[in-house]
Amino acid sequence: MIPVSERNHSGPQVVAEGKRFVFVLPLPPKELSPNARVHWAAKAKATKRYRIMSWAEAAEQDGGIARWKHATAQATFFFKVNRRRDRDNLLASLKPAFDGFVDAGVLADDAGLIHLPVEIDVDRENPRVEIAVAAVEVAKSEDAKVVAIDFDGVIVKEAWPSIGKLLPGAVQVMRRINARGFWIIVHSCRAGKHQDEAIAFLRDKGVPFDAFNANLEHRTSKYGSDCRKMSADMYVDDRNLGGFPGWPAVLRELGL
Repeated sequence: MIPVSERNHSGPQVVAEGKRFVFVLPLPPKELSPNARVHWAAKAKATKRYRIMSWAEAAEQDGGIARWKHATAQATFFFKVNRRRDRDNLLASLKPAFDGFVDAGVLADDAGLIHLPVEIDVDRENPRVEIAVAAVEVAKSEDAKVVAIDFDGVIVKEAWPSIGKLLPGAVQVMRRINARGFWIIVHSCRAGKHQDEAIAFLRDKGVPFDAFNANLEHRTSKYGSDCRKMSADMYVDDRNLGGFPGWPAVLRELGL
């Protein structure tokens, strides 16, 4: 990695480190903040511009970037002044940058991206954001634990027959579970077109899963039957006795 003092921060740049890339971009425009009250057209324009910027920098690499299926992303924001900032909002503002990395071929998609905690620092001369993206090798063993996760009320807000908004933490936690080698079955009472809509929604949002309302093949082979109940080691459901405990509790229970 090139020392900060030796870089030219007049524009975005990237440093390759084997299976790790450090992208240096200007701070995302204010229109990309989840709290920004701007016209949708202005936000769309800013999103497109920032996405193209990150794509252009990644696409210029000569190292034959592979489409990593799994990777970690560590964002460090450098601001001119030191004050309290919302790290969740900062991370959300980088969504166009991550989409640009996918467009450039750094990532197969952002479903396998594990977001590490956002870091904040001060650089009065060169405000910027540095995004370190590192490949992670993930191989799922047939002996790995299986987690069955309900769709409505756990991944998305209950809104049957429509699909509600993603619940906070759902995507991030499921990506972490997937990257750590757990198998994920999404189970639901949805069937027919409603199931197809849910599957399309998950894929569009980059939510990883190995099966939807179906048992895993290696499990059915092991037990010699394909039972109606999903075969899993843990069930995450809002109809549990006591209700859905929340995504932080799921992480703790899995030791993540």
